[in-house]
Amino acid sequence: MDEQIQKRYGAIKSMTDRCGIAIQDICFIAGGRTNEAYTIYGTNHKKYIARIAGEGTEKIINRPRELHNIREAARVNIAPKVYCAENGNLLIEFLDGISKKDITMLENAETLDKVTTQLRNLHTSGAEFQGRFSFLNDYNVYRADYFTVASEAPAELAQVEEEIVALITRMEEKYAGANAPLHGDTALQNFMICKDRAYLIDWEYSSSGDYYLDLANFVILNDLTPELEKSFLRSYEDKMQGKLDYGKFLLFKMAVSFMWVYWHLGRLVRNIQIDYNESHWKKCLNKAIAIKEQWQTLGYSL
Repeated sequence: MDEQIQKRYGAIKSMTDRCGIAIQDICFIAGGRTNEAYTIYGTNHKKYIARIAGEGTEKIINRPRELHNIREAARVNIAPKVYCAENGNLLIEFLDGISKKDITMLENAETLDKVTTQLRNLHTSGAEFQGRFSFLNDYNVYRADYFTVASEAPAELAQVEEEIVALITRMEEKYAGANAPLHGDTALQNFMICKDRAYLIDWEYSSSGDYYLDLANFVILNDLTPELEKSFLRSYEDKMQGKLDYGKFLLFKMAVSFMWVYWHLGRLVRNIQIDYNESHWKKCLNKAIAIKEQWQTLGYSL
């Protein structure tokens, strides 16, 4: 057996043994930048999910915080139950649903309603999450990482960086008091759409802060069309029985898009997925600039 496969199997079996689960079969589901997921078939005719943390990811992901937050989210019926946790690995409840990045799913009113209902339920749940999100913190981490390899920023970025960072700084100062539980990575594939509701999965970037982060992330990460963005925001407003501050939402959209610029640049200078990261750092920067200009044109200010 391959050494890495044996290591993953050992991690899975350690958790199932602790839970008294005999393994009948294991099926690989998917692997991302920071983890891999497997379906575990027990001899008890039940299914489970094993989430195996990627090697070295503890350097960028606070695993104890993730575990605390997913347990809090499960307590308020937003996340799957956690049966066992070891060394950043999780054995969690199997959910019978659909999880994929396909924004056409949101054209279905029932699916969109499930998504925004659970987002609002999370934000108003009172769940006590560990960690506090900061755009500036993530920006500085990604920027510092880039400059460990590179000597200067691209000219297009250097021309607008100071202005955008100053705007984000004022934004964070103004909205510093918000303390809602946040998922932090609201890509559509992190929603498990089940028959009666949606659940949120993959809580690696969860923290507390302003719920506008999750809303802006949802729009940016899923690259929503203007029509779907409007539908998403209206659906969320229905759940909050009020109106969102659109100027504030635009600022958070700008900050989310800008935050990823140095992340892509850091991978580009290390020759990782060159074409993808070359196009995406520019896409994120141009989108951030366009949103900033829209915010200014509409007469908003801080």
